[in-house]
Amino acid sequence: MKPYLSIMTAGLLAFSISDLQAEVDTKLQLSSGYNSNPFRFNQQFAPQGSQYLQAKGQLDYTFKRGWSLGAGVDAEYYDQASDANQHNLSTDLSYRSGKASDYWQLKAMLKHRDKTYISRLTGERSRYAGEYLDDRYDYRQGELEWTKKDKLSRTLSHKWQLSYQRRDYQDYDQLNISDLDYQSFSISDQLRWKISKRQRHYFSAELTLRDYLNREQKNLQGDSLSNTELQYRYFSLGYRYRYTLKKRLEVNIEPQFELRRDNGSGYYDSDTIELAAALEYRWSRHHQSQLDISYRDFSYDREPGLANDVEEEFNGEKRIDVSLNHTIKAPSLLGKKGAVKLSYEYRSADANRSAYQYDRSIVSAALSVRF
Repeated sequence: MKPYLSIMTAGLLAFSISDLQAEVDTKLQLSSGYNSNPFRFNQQFAPQGSQYLQAKGQLDYTFKRGWSLGAGVDAEYYDQASDANQHNLSTDLSYRSGKASDYWQLKAMLKHRDKTYISRLTGERSRYAGEYLDDRYDYRQGELEWTKKDKLSRTLSHKWQLSYQRRDYQDYDQLNISDLDYQSFSISDQLRWKISKRQRHYFSAELTLRDYLNREQKNLQGDSLSNTELQYRYFSLGYRYRYTLKKRLEVNIEPQFELRRDNGSGYYDSDTIELAAALEYRWSRHHQSQLDISYRDFSYDREPGLANDVEEEFNGEKRIDVSLNHTIKAPSLLGKKGAVKLSYEYRSADANRSAYQYDRSIVSAALSVRF
C-alpha cells in the first residue's frame, strides 16, 4: 500500500469520527460466500473453489457547503486460495454547486489496487526471466473529473463529463519488459428522456484517447516496432430503456457498442458488443428481487495467428453472465437503511484459445448498513 493513500484514508476516518458535529455518510457491507473458480482457470488446471470474505466501506465527509471528502475500501480474503486476495483503496475530494437537476461538480480521486498476478496460461504465479511478477497488475491511479448536468425541459436532461486519468503500474525495469502505464482523456454525454412516470430512455456516447507512456506499437505479425509510442482511441455508444409496471416490476434493456483503434498497424483494433437485460420486482416494502442477464462479445479485428505449434493466439471472447439477487430490508435489526442481500452469480466464457475458456459460480450473503 502506498503511504500517501493509507495516510489520507486513515486521516479522513479519524477526523470524521472525532468531529461529532460533522456531516458524515457511512456505508458498510460485509459479505461471505463461495467462489467456484477464483482465478478464472480453464478445466485443464482443475480449478478449486474457495470460501471468501469481502468487506466494503465508504465514508463521505461534508466539511463545508459543496465540499466533501471521501474514503473507500474494498477487500477480499479467500480461505483456500490466498493468492486471490485483493485490496482496493480510494480517496477523493469534490466540490459541487447547484441542485439535483442542474449542477456542476469537480472531483479529484486517488486509487490503489493490490492483487497477486496469477497466469491463466500456466495456472501458477506468473514468472519472466526467472523472476515472479506477483505485482505486475498492481497500480496507483490519479483522476480528475468534471461533470455538468442540465435540465433541458420537463422531460429532457443531459449530463456530460470530462475526465483525465493517469495509471501507474508496478515497474519491472530490471527485466526490460513493457510498461503498462498510461494516461487517458475522456469526454462523454448522456441524454435522459423521460416519456412518463413509467418509461425512460437513456442515450450515451463516449470518446477516450489513451496514451501509453512506455509501450511500443506492433505490426500485424505481432512484432514490436522500436521508437514508437502506442495510443488507443475508444468510441462507445450506449442505450438503456427503463419501464416500470405498477410500481412493482421494473424492466431495463441495455445494448452497448465499443470500437477500439490503435495509432499503428491496427494490431490492437477490436470491437465489443454488449447486451444486457434486468428485471426487478418489489414483493413488499422490505423484499426485492432482481434478475440480470448479459452477453458480451469481444474480438480483435486482426486475423488470428499461431502463438505456438499447439493452439492459436487469443483473438476473442464471448461471455454470458447471469445473476440473481434478493434484498431484505431489515430496519428493526440493522437500522433504517440496513439490509440483507442474498446473491447467486454465474459466468460462462468461451474463447478461441482454450486457456481463456472458463465457468464460474459465486454464492454469497451480505449485511449492509448505512448511517
